[in-house]
Amino acid sequence: MVDSEFLVSLFFYGDDAFTQEHREQLSNWLQQSPENMSQFVRAAYLHQAVHEHVANKERILLEESALDKQNFDYAYWTTIGEHEKMAPAIPKEESRPELIQKVVYPPQVKRKMAKIHKLTFAACAAVILFFVYLYFAPLPSSSIEVATLVDQMDVQWGQSWMALDTGSRLWTNQGRLSLQKGIINILYDDGVSVLVEGPASFEIDQSRLWLDYGRLYSRVSETGLGFTVKTPTSQFIDMGTEFGVQADVNGSSELHVMKGKVQLFAGTGNAGKFGKMTTQGHAVRYDSYHGHIQDIPIKTDAFVRTVDSKKQVVWRGQEYIDLADIVGGGNGFGTGKYGYIVDQLSGNIIPKPTIYPNNQIRKKSDYTVCNSSPLIDGVFVPDGENGPVQISTRGDLFPDFPDTSGECWIGIQNGTTHQIVGEIKEHFLSLNGVEYGTPQKAAVFLHANQGITFDLEQIRQSVPFANIDRFTSLCGLSDTIYEPSMFANGKAPYSREASYSPPGHFWVLVDGELRFSTIVQSPLDNAVSIDVPISAKDRFLTIAATDINKDYAFVWTLFAEPKLHLSNMK
Repeated sequence: MVDSEFLVSLFFYGDDAFTQEHREQLSNWLQQSPENMSQFVRAAYLHQAVHEHVANKERILLEESALDKQNFDYAYWTTIGEHEKMAPAIPKEESRPELIQKVVYPPQVKRKMAKIHKLTFAACAAVILFFVYLYFAPLPSSSIEVATLVDQMDVQWGQSWMALDTGSRLWTNQGRLSLQKGIINILYDDGVSVLVEGPASFEIDQSRLWLDYGRLYSRVSETGLGFTVKTPTSQFIDMGTEFGVQADVNGSSELHVMKGKVQLFAGTGNAGKFGKMTTQGHAVRYDSYHGHIQDIPIKTDAFVRTVDSKKQVVWRGQEYIDLADIVGGGNGFGTGKYGYIVDQLSGNIIPKPTIYPNNQIRKKSDYTVCNSSPLIDGVFVPDGENGPVQISTRGDLFPDFPDTSGECWIGIQNGTTHQIVGEIKEHFLSLNGVEYGTPQKAAVFLHANQGITFDLEQIRQSVPFANIDRFTSLCGLSDTIYEPSMFANGKAPYSREASYSPPGHFWVLVDGELRFSTIVQSPLDNAVSIDVPISAKDRFLTIAATDINKDYAFVWTLFAEPKLHLSNMK
């Protein structure tokens, strides 16, 4: 489908940007109907009027400048003036009346103006009057309400007087707003949603937003088609989309289109003739220094797409929830504290102790509720010596945990740094030679025997923009595991030549039903992949690890990159 307005504008103002392909498209469009030809003629009159108006103003300025630059010989004109004072008077000749003959003019012939000339005259007059009005008319001073501030989080405004509450109305001619930090969610009256992330400077306008610098993400409704974001050097015209814009202080800008398509115009002055249609899954950058547009990889998680200040959720388009981040007290999107643990004794999320005292190691216990995060239901010791084990606050029981040593470390950790009392320094655990538990590769570290249950319903409520469809992870024994007999004297770590390492048993349950189970005999074994479907009716997800040999507790078991995958994201 040909964008007629774009082609007509490009014909008159595009210069070299108007290609042979554009010429053919414009020709086909003009032949479709007389209305199209009329629209083109009106555009031609408009272009001519603008051209003449600008040319006249430039000519007047040049003439005035030329007069200012003339060189006057002061001495010459002074001498002429003195000579004029001393020169004799010139006698005045008497004037005689001239004989005026009566002139007879031929009768005036009335001519009729052709209809086409009348239309042309009327059109030109209308265009001229329009531009005279634009030139002399004062700027509008009235403001109208166009949007509402529907949510904000951790906001700090640059203006000391600025204090916008959630629910405040926003209007045109309000002036530039400086957002030093935080995130705001603006909803236009036509349904367009815009999230602005500080630091940013912007101004609200009707059906558009002026962005001096900063980042924003826009969702455009059907009634808001044509919504425009303008930066000092670019403008982005929506065609039914979701897109992110980054405007740099140096004038460069980026466009990332998640859905639909966006028309980009870039450049200023004589260079303002760059145009590019960007479609879903693509991104472009306008380099203001070199004055050109180039394709770049799209950043799907660079822009804030959803903010919920009540639930402290900031979603940047991630396709999964990180359970390790939740163990650290976060929302699954990176707000958790690395190295924190869910304490096995109290259920609270606390910093990991620097020393692991033996008096905090506990034996068989009841189910302990987590009081620090609504996304975690609780923790427990998965020992089946005395029968079924409670694994949720709802009272779900699991009867098939084995009879274990019943001992465990004091907490379940976000991260895998480990330390042994003695000469052994703290280090990251690893699977198949790859370190996990780092900020780049998340992991949950839990010594056998420990278990933790996540509340899927609470997690769903924190992400109403998506569904949870499955749980994935890797599980295994750390390559850096130490032989238990060496714990006390802090000797060298486990090596692939060692004769013994205690095995570990891994479990995944949903609502008390077993969904996955495997035994890893040695760190020499490859990590095992877990992929468990999650339905909308599932309430609790439980992961646990147990020892096999009751003589050797505290097996170094870990769940690497534990994720709840999202689908149907809105």
